Amino acid sequence: ESLPNAILVVCPDSETNKQFALEVCSTFFCAEKNSCGVCEGCVKTEKLTNPDLLIFPKEKIFQVADAKEIVETAILSPMIFPQKMYLINDIDTSTIAAQNKILKVLEEPPQCVKFLITCTNETKVLPTIISRCVKITLCPFEKLRLQNFLNQQSSTIFDNAYTFGEGYLGKTTFALESNQFENLNMLADNVIYDLKSSKEIISLSSKIAKNKDNFLPVSLMI
Repeated sequence: ESLPNAILVVCPDSETNKQFALEVCSTFFCAEKNSCGVCEGCVKTEKLTNPDLLIFPKEKIFQVADAKEIVETAILSPMIFPQKMYLINDIDTSTIAAQNKILKVLEEPPQCVKFLITCTNETKVLPTIISRCVKITLCPFEKLRLQNFLNQQSSTIFDNAYTFGEGYLGKTTFALESNQFENLNMLADNVIYDLKSSKEIISLSSKIAKNKDNFLPVSLMI
């Protein structure tokens, strides 16, 4: 069954969005339509060398220049495969002007073109963009599935990272790769379980003050 002309993937975790989007792209270009992992479409998509998979933004955020490039190249035929895919990551971080620029091509795309768009905050996406897309909302990973995906052994560290990450790929990976994460968890355990006297309040306050620069930024926790 063919994909809709435009899909909007919504999830509060950008890395989860990107991983899901790449899986969709692999299936889209797969000769067997099942992400076989060995055909030309799968291999080129996984290696990001597929000339018919055009990924945006080119810089940190989706800009008018990106939108203009999409509008100008959408009319061109695919290079290898029967169809081509435009993948636009984190469109909610883009400017209103950039979003407006792609409205027409989203509404009336060339027959050979599909759009896959991701966002972490749907409220920052123009309603006119949303109305032109079929929306998919991603749920958190089940614990065992994410553990297997990340090749992690069962451990307290992974359990804590998974809890912190709320089942999302990006936040869980961030926690696992943070050098301070285990230390901060131990400190949190002390605060919660070992706080017994006013003297310990002073000691723990001192430890928190020394570690304040290692606490995760609010922007990475939402």
